[in-house]
Amino acid sequence: MELGVLGPLQIRSGGQVVLPGRRMARLVLGVLALRPNAGLDVDWLIDCLWNGRPPASAAANLRTYIAQLRRLLRPADEGDPRIESRGGRYALRVEPERLDALWFGALLAEGRGALASGRHGLAADRLGLAVDLWRGPVLDALPVPAALHGEVRVLEERRVEAIEEWLEARLAVGDHAAVAAELGGLVGRYPLRERLWEHLMRGLYGSGRQAEALACYQRLYALLDAELGVRPGAAARELHRRMLLGDPLGPAAPVRLPAPPRPRQLPAAPSVFVGRDAELAELERLLAGPDPVVVSAVSGTAGVGKTALALAAAHRAAQWFPDGCLYADLRGFGPAPPLAPAAVLVGFLRGLGVDTGQLPPGEAGPTLFRLMELADRLRAWADRIPGGAR
Repeated sequence: MELGVLGPLQIRSGGQVVLPGRRMARLVLGVLALRPNAGLDVDWLIDCLWNGRPPASAAANLRTYIAQLRRLLRPADEGDPRIESRGGRYALRVEPERLDALWFGALLAEGRGALASGRHGLAADRLGLAVDLWRGPVLDALPVPAALHGEVRVLEERRVEAIEEWLEARLAVGDHAAVAAELGGLVGRYPLRERLWEHLMRGLYGSGRQAEALACYQRLYALLDAELGVRPGAAARELHRRMLLGDPLGPAAPVRLPAPPRPRQLPAAPSVFVGRDAELAELERLLAGPDPVVVSAVSGTAGVGKTALALAAAHRAAQWFPDGCLYADLRGFGPAPPLAPAAVLVGFLRGLGVDTGQLPPGEAGPTLFRLMELADRLRAWADRIPGGAR
């Protein structure tokens, strides 16, 4: 028995696709499958499934859905998916080869390793298998809860990365014409992915279509200038230079991401701090919960120590975030004007090591599109941190 979440939810058993009849039961299985082999707290599951507005019968309904899924997933073979309950938590226990999202990750890792070591044929095979596992958007036709949007974004980003690296491996073994044909649609779907444009240029150039490859660079240049006000990156510019000279192009150098910086932006902790043990304990309890992102608000009248509490809690929690901590003073009070959202994002990006020369100009009054692009870049850098966004 196998589960599929990279597209519409599927349970494949004996060559057939079976699904629970109720949509909420399918959603329960989808949520468990997006966090496989992890115990999910019942209260968190209820809040997640009903997006913070559960009915009075939510706990009983959840038990009913779990019972239905267990009957459907009754193991026939060793290693078949199963739902376990322990200590107020439910967990979907599943082997990597039985869940397409886990199997995708394993194939992607193997393909990347082969690509980095120059085994391009093996890389093309493994990465092609990884790409073929996708049947559409994650949990297509199901309302993915807001609490899982982060997991979905990471999976979708890794899907595009797998496509990029699969095409790179195929170019390295000489499959230029086929790659160029496939990339026409992909650059339209992902117009700001420069790596796809570079692959398209290589495919055209390697097929003897030099003029089309050069025109492709001009399209990329005009697109980036119009949308973001930036030039193509160094790799695309170097590729363009070599095509102008008519140089033969060998395999593209594997992309090796530099180790992300680990920003430590927190101000100093208060030197004297007493009398807030209960509040500190509550903040630590929230951080230790199952939610990947926790937003906490501290309220009170002026001078009661809100900032001191927040700083003390942040320094105590820093040990759980070894990849770094970001900080922004939004200037809510005082003579200086409040900090604009774009300026906050720019500060975070600089802290994460993004080349400020590649940032869109006009930080004081960016268009909505530019602001969204900044947010996308921030998410992309956060996803590079092992274990997800911090």
